[in-house]
Amino acid sequence: MRHALRKRYWLSSIAGRSESEIAPTLAGRLLVLLVFLLPGCGGEAPGEASSDVVRSQNPAADSTTSAADTLRRCIDVYQKLNSYCDDGQVVLRYRLDGRPEEDIAPMRVAIDRTQRRLGLEVYSVQAGPAGGRWYLRCRDGDERIAGQILSRRFPRQLRASWLLEDAIVTEKLSAGLAGFPVQLNLLLDERPLDGLLDDATEVRFESPAQLRGRSCLRIAVHRHGDVYRLWIDQASRLLRRIEFPPAHLSPAMLDDRRVTDIELFVDLVGARANGPIDWSEFEVQPQDTEMRLVRFVPKPLSKPDPLLAETPPAFQLSGPNAEVVYRSDAQFGRRGTLLLWLADHPASRKAAGLLRDMAAALEDNNLQDRFLLVPVWAEPQPAEGTTFATLASAWDLPGRLAIDRQAVGRDLFGVMTAPTLVVLDDRGRVQLRMPQLAGMQPPGLMRLLSRLAAGENVGQVQHSAYRNALRRHAAELQIAASSDATPRYASLDDYDPITARLESAQLTTSPTRIVAATGDQTERWWCLAANGDLMHFSAQGDSPPEVITRTPWRPQSGGKLALDPAGRWVAWYDATERLLELLDLESNAVYQPHLPSETKLADLQWIPILSGAGSALAMLTSDRQVLLCEPAQRIQLQGRAAGEPIALVRHSAQAEETALLLMADGLLQPWRVDRALQTAFVEPGVESVRPADASPRARLTSNQT
Repeated sequence: MRHALRKRYWLSSIAGRSESEIAPTLAGRLLVLLVFLLPGCGGEAPGEASSDVVRSQNPAADSTTSAADTLRRCIDVYQKLNSYCDDGQVVLRYRLDGRPEEDIAPMRVAIDRTQRRLGLEVYSVQAGPAGGRWYLRCRDGDERIAGQILSRRFPRQLRASWLLEDAIVTEKLSAGLAGFPVQLNLLLDERPLDGLLDDATEVRFESPAQLRGRSCLRIAVHRHGDVYRLWIDQASRLLRRIEFPPAHLSPAMLDDRRVTDIELFVDLVGARANGPIDWSEFEVQPQDTEMRLVRFVPKPLSKPDPLLAETPPAFQLSGPNAEVVYRSDAQFGRRGTLLLWLADHPASRKAAGLLRDMAAALEDNNLQDRFLLVPVWAEPQPAEGTTFATLASAWDLPGRLAIDRQAVGRDLFGVMTAPTLVVLDDRGRVQLRMPQLAGMQPPGLMRLLSRLAAGENVGQVQHSAYRNALRRHAAELQIAASSDATPRYASLDDYDPITARLESAQLTTSPTRIVAATGDQTERWWCLAANGDLMHFSAQGDSPPEVITRTPWRPQSGGKLALDPAGRWVAWYDATERLLELLDLESNAVYQPHLPSETKLADLQWIPILSGAGSALAMLTSDRQVLLCEPAQRIQLQGRAAGEPIALVRHSAQAEETALLLMADGLLQPWRVDRALQTAFVEPGVESVRPADASPRARLTSNQT
């Protein structure tokens, strides 16, 4: 009997978790699945009973060939295939209260190396070619990538590194009990099953068998107590079935006593090599409402508590004898407040200990006069064996006990369970609301209180950070837009001013007047002095400036310095003289790119060259031209940008030299250079190799491919 997929047993525990949480799980699972397993092929129908398996009592037919050699031959077959296709499926069979059950998930793969096509239907992933591009969609309702579809060009050679360069694709292809599709490892990985035959692995034959009329060799792979069984077609050397050990099952299923006779295996149904493929079965057509991207851009989901930074209506709390313990108006005294709602439950007893720890921590940090501690009893009756008069001493509660007779916690702060901690700053604004105190430890809470004591509105900072994260996400969607995407550029709102806090560092005095400065990726400042000295020093100010070289420049004011990320080239633009020169720090030679007459540079920025070594200098002129110089190759390109660009931002893309243009209307638009005419530039004083009126060109496009 076939049943719908049961998520409680089927879905991997990595689904829906963050990348940092997923990494360890994937590392272990991919190591096992990509390194120690083999996929199979066959022509059986989905879900047929295992009664079609006929086991032989005879040993393997070819006793002169070892099991390890058989695996190597199988690997070689997959590596040499021109095309491959299957209707693979992952099957989980078991008995639930004695009743047979079967759960099935797709694991279909099609590949044509010659035509450079790849089709997938694996767990929630659906991918395939359409209109000369490759599209991938995830159908599991993941809110992080809702409305997004991957749109990419096929590479010259299909490799696993190309398929898995997107972290979410890697996650989704590994999100089921059987993990990553092992046939993809055999077909795409440069070293498939690397490590399978090492000293820690024992590979041996088991008795051969027939699987739905096909004669198969059966190989058991023993590693660290786990056993994987591989069914290899004796005729084609392709694989039909992989049986997984119990380690791949969820703990919930293994611990459920109602579940017995568990089998987990992959059947590569209908697998065939070097035959025709019906690509219409794998075609993925993007919808008009979907965003076509070269990489998935996860949306930030950690939305701050809406109560943060809000000031609740005026309220007061009374003690056991109806005396006022806390009042929110200013006349009561403005101090930060920790309100901890408690009930007669062991979790609240533990939370009371946290409140005692915080009382000690506040005293250790001399902040005991800056915060009130108010334990709040949330129930109409005191704890068992106490009265309201004795409760505070019986539970050893610090501060003054309040009784929430008016349900203030429920009505104003949404307190529905105890314990719940609410922290107010000295202006009465909510800065923390934490039900059950999940993961809260005194050091973390103390850091929050220290920030509040310093006058910081932590809740507002969190709201600002989230809004900025959403704006950044919108900008990243524009950057990741594929070349076939419909432009959806919308002006970005101004960022909130609370995006960073600048703190004073050590002051370092230069022996000469500094005219221009720039930073590098090693936290060093590079400075150009008025006497021509090029110096650098640590951004931490813990060392004196060091003179790197004496340049021929004698700058006075009004210029910009830019350092090649590789540390070889330094660009200096003198705005007064409208002169741009590049200094080669290896040879100390100076080169002068060609600038059109009367050209004034608005900005310059080094960007990486992915087609070769080194970097290129991108320049934005005041009349909207964009120039690109490659000093290592003496090549210069020129184009004109649409709109009104005002600045350049360096950006690393997956292909071509790219950067971002900051537009006057607030847009961040990516551009790339389609190389057309190339022009050499020479040392100052040497005649240009091209006519002065020539106009080298390059097309500037606003979408990254």
